[in-house]
Amino acid sequence: MNLAYNFNKASIFFNFGTNGATAGEKTYYFDDVKFGAAVLNTNVFDKTAIEMYPNPASHVLYLNAKEMIQSVEIYNTLGQKVKAVSLNQMAASVDVAGLEKGVYFLQAKTASASQAIRFVKE
Repeated sequence: MNLAYNFNKASIFFNFGTNGATAGEKTYYFDDVKFGAAVLNTNVFDKTAIEMYPNPASHVLYLNAKEMIQSVEIYNTLGQKVKAVSLNQMAASVDVAGLEKGVYFLQAKTASASQAIRFVKE
């Protein structure tokens, strides 16, 4: 790589020690990935912060937001969508009684942002 050039895209390749056909298909999750010295202003999240309770939940999750929650999607730890709900409310409840016990990720979408929240179904 010639560092004298300015690049406008980045490609990242991970090598986990398995090559060729034996590598198979795997899913890896990365958290807290940072590039450069830019800092995201936390005020962006204040406007769309979504409160979810109880956690862990057994029957119903309650959501509160400062702006309209348009939709909610729930994903299992394999990344499979297991529930989708259209809301268009600032305060709402989501029935999770039909989900198996385990860890899930709720993705709530508003007009300006989306927020993912981890929760446990008892």
